[in-house]
Amino acid sequence: MASALGHRGVQLIVGGWTFFIAENLILSENREYLVSELGESGYRNVYGCLSTLACGSIAVGYLRFGRGKGPVVFPGAAGVGAQTAAFALQTLGLVGFSQLAPPLQLPVAVAPVAAVNGGGAQIHPPVGSEAAKTTKEVTSTLGLKAQCPINFDHSRRQEGKEVVGIKRVTRHPVLWSMAYVGMGAAMGSPLITEIVFGLCPSLMAIIGGWHTDFRHRKSGALRPSVDGATSALPFAALLEGRQSWAELADDVAWSNAGLAVAGGTALALRRHRAFAAAARAIAK
Repeated sequence: MASALGHRGVQLIVGGWTFFIAENLILSENREYLVSELGESGYRNVYGCLSTLACGSIAVGYLRFGRGKGPVVFPGAAGVGAQTAAFALQTLGLVGFSQLAPPLQLPVAVAPVAAVNGGGAQIHPPVGSEAAKTTKEVTSTLGLKAQCPINFDHSRRQEGKEVVGIKRVTRHPVLWSMAYVGMGAAMGSPLITEIVFGLCPSLMAIIGGWHTDFRHRKSGALRPSVDGATSALPFAALLEGRQSWAELADDVAWSNAGLAVAGGTALALRRHRAFAAAARAIAK
């Protein structure tokens, strides 16, 4: 394990994430002082430069030294249990991200249309009255119509609610969606570099979420009513009864969620193909 942690990819990834979390905490906690000394633009420039350095370290560590490389520390990653957990975690994260996008719907829908046999000259032989009635009913009630691919009705149903959608699951949906996608990637890989790359966002979700709540409680941006009805940890408010599972189900953009499940399935199939190819190469 010592040699695995000494791998350059691991060091760059963990070092980059550690620096990213630390500079976010320090700069945001001292924002007022730094803005008074540097100005708003100066503060943003410092923040941007430090964040870019941290992300650069993570990117180099993963893309140059980590992706598909590094010591094997979890040989059981190819097993059914690990791959099932990887699929579930990544799909959960992708579903979370999907709920942050506008709710989608099919661009066409079955809807009532005007009658096509109700008037005008007949150009076919007469049919029995019962058959004509049936034909008229079908053609006057079924048809396709174009509709906007964004479901604005779904958005309107959420208007006026203090807590809606994925905020019922966690106050920090972006952080935790990223964390779940990363945890799934870590569970599905045998390599230490890919494992730490996937697990580090969870630290950001825990520490960054806690610090965000701390600052927002102090500033009043996190209202007590919202604080009491929601949770930082995913699903805690739902399990404790502070949120309703039925209302969450009503808030979910199911078309978006379906696309996210398809994305999670595609990632799982790609991992399966990669493990199968590796097994064939070893067999040769």
